[in-house]
Parts: sequence; C-alpha cells; structure tokens
Amino acid sequence: MASPPKLEPKPEPEAGLTDYERRREENIRRNDAILASIRREAAELSASFRIPSLKRPRRQQQPPQPRSTSPVVLRRSLRTRGIPPSASSASASPATPPSPPKPKSTRFSSALAASLRASADAADDDAAAPMTEDGFDAAKELVMRPADVRRVVPFRILSVRILPLADRTVVAAGNKLGHVGLWDVDGLVEEEEDGDGADRVFQYFPHGGPVGGIVAHPATPRKIYSCSYWGELCLMDVDKEIFDTIQIYRTACLWDLRRMKKKAPESLKVFKHNRTVHSAYFSPSGGMIATTSLDDTVRIFDLHNSASCILSHNNQTGRWLSTFKAVWSWNDTDLFIGNMKRAIDVISIDRSENSLSASNTVSLQSEYMTAIPCRFALHPYKIGHLACASSGGKVFLWTRA
Repeated sequence: MASPPKLEPKPEPEAGLTDYERRREENIRRNDAILASIRREAAELSASFRIPSLKRPRRQQQPPQPRSTSPVVLRRSLRTRGIPPSASSASASPATPPSPPKPKSTRFSSALAASLRASADAADDDAAAPMTEDGFDAAKELVMRPADVRRVVPFRILSVRILPLADRTVVAAGNKLGHVGLWDVDGLVEEEEDGDGADRVFQYFPHGGPVGGIVAHPATPRKIYSCSYWGELCLMDVDKEIFDTIQIYRTACLWDLRRMKKKAPESLKVFKHNRTVHSAYFSPSGGMIATTSLDDTVRIFDLHNSASCILSHNNQTGRWLSTFKAVWSWNDTDLFIGNMKRAIDVISIDRSENSLSASNTVSLQSEYMTAIPCRFALHPYKIGHLACASSGGKVFLWTRA
C-alpha cells in the first residue's frame, strides 16, 4: 500500500483573499492529490491481472474447387409438375398410379380361414340366410362393452365391413395408406412370435393408396374385394393370403346390367347434389337409395314412385377425419351416420304410398367410444352387431343388449 500523499507546504496567504477563500483553495489542492494517488494504485492493480491478448490464427485459404460441368438441377414440387402428392416423383407419367406393394406376410388364423372356406357350403343352409327385422329398436337395444374396441389398422380408416359369416363376427377395415385389416371378434387369442394375430387382428398391405371400399360376396365370403382411390381392385385369396390386383375406373351411377351397351351406355338414374357425393347405398329391400354429400345433406330416394326427401346433417369432417357415410340399418326404416360429438345419429324414415320423410331424433353415445365414428358396417346375420370405425384406426362394436 502506498504511503499517504504528502501535502505541499502551505503557501503564503495571497493578498486580497479572505480566510474562507484560502481554505477552499487548500481543500481543492488536497483532493487533487488524493485522486492522483488513487489512479496510480488502480493502474498498478489492473496491470497485475492483465491477460495477454491472443492473436486469432489466420484462416488457411482453400484451393479453388473445379467448376462442375454437369447442369444444375432445380428441385420442383410435385404440384408444379402436375404429379399427385402420393405418386412417385420419378414416375414417367403423372397420371399413372404406382404399383401396389406386396402384401405383408402374416400367419392367418387357421380357425378364421377354415370358417371362410366352409362358408360356401353353409350359404345353402337355412341358418345362413340373412335375418329379417324382428322389431329391433336400435335406440334401446344397442350397447358397447370395453372388450369390443380394437385398433385394426394404423392411421385413418376409410372403409369398414362385417363379413357375411353366419357363425362368427369378422370386421374388415381399410385405411388411407392401403392397409387392410381383419378383426376376428369371436376367435381365440393366438400367441404369435412376431405379434401378428396375437389380438385376433391380421393386417395386410395390398394397395398403394387409400382403401375406399371393402365388400365380400354374400354366398362366398372367402372372396373379399377391396378397392383404392388409384383405381385398384383387389381380390384376396384366403388360402394363399395373396391379392390379385387389376386396374379399374368406376363411376357413381345406377345401371341395368341387362341393358348395357358397348358404346355410350346410358344410366337409369342420376342423383344430383350441390357438392361431392360421399356414398350411395341401397336399402335392405332394394326399394330405396340413401346418399350422403358434402353439401351437408342426406337424401333418400324411393325407386318405386320417384319420391325423395332431404335431411340436413353436418357432414363437414375437416381435413383429418374421414367423411361421413349414412348406411342402412337391418330394415328400411333407419339409417346410421356419425356426428362430430362422438356419437351415432339414427335417422328414421317414414315411407307412405306417395311420400317420403326423414327425421333425426335419437343419438347413440357411449363412454367407451372415445373417437368420432366415420365408417359403419352391419353384421348381415346378427341383428344388432354394428361396427363403427374412427380416423385413428380404432373399431367400436355395438351389440344388442
């Protein structure tokens, strides 16, 4: 520590200054000396902690790269090139759909396969004939149990169907990626090494695009057909677990196959909507048709007397949910359609001689149905077995109480 600063000798009193002014001048000189001493001590202290500065090394210059002689390829989106989003960017023709991938190899349930193979013989029996409506009341008799919920395929389900088997319940579902799943509801749990079929669910991958529909032949349920938005029609071979695929182009019209012409065939009936039509289904008796459209309506047409009616229904499911499709019940008096409140609307049909009317007064709800039902299928031989599918891949099965 430096010694206290020495005060300079007191100067002689300046002439003409008062005592106050002289003391003020002395204080100023003393304060200047103290500040000078503090500055010297601070400079010595900072010098003891100073770190020598490091010079940043000079960056080595890279040798110039030779200029490529190949042309620069600019990336362009599929939309600007006119190719559908799910099509391959290397496809030569934008309108040509990709080839469907090979089906996923799974070990099919032996009991389910045997049931499908024996269905042709059982179709002639009285027990296999489709059941008729016997006073069934959907609003009072349908229930759901926790065990009747299963994830059949991943991602959004676009089609669902209950196979026409008299002795068991098998639900088929197709999703937006091209998967087809089969849920053997009544089968026994089988332990598989790879997990396939361990929960009575078997998955296949026959299509290269969204599966828009699944149907099985009523007399031969082993013939399971499925179609996709790419125009693919697949027939499943139950014995070999493979799919035969052909390319088709189908439209939504009412045709008489007995009067088809080779050139410019004429349809019998055209059902018009203001926007896209999502579905068109015949009633169980074949006397009526119900259509569902994006114009927020469900329309019913009587083919006997050309009567029709329109029922307003919110069909705006948005981008992430499958569209609603109204399906007929086991009779000509009810329709089932999903709503955005995780429930099922039951549309009642009142049919008279020359008029037709529809009303929606009942909704089916359950604490176990945790998603919005978009697709429906009815068991053709078991009244009250109603399967509904969600966009998340789950299937909810309603049964008779």
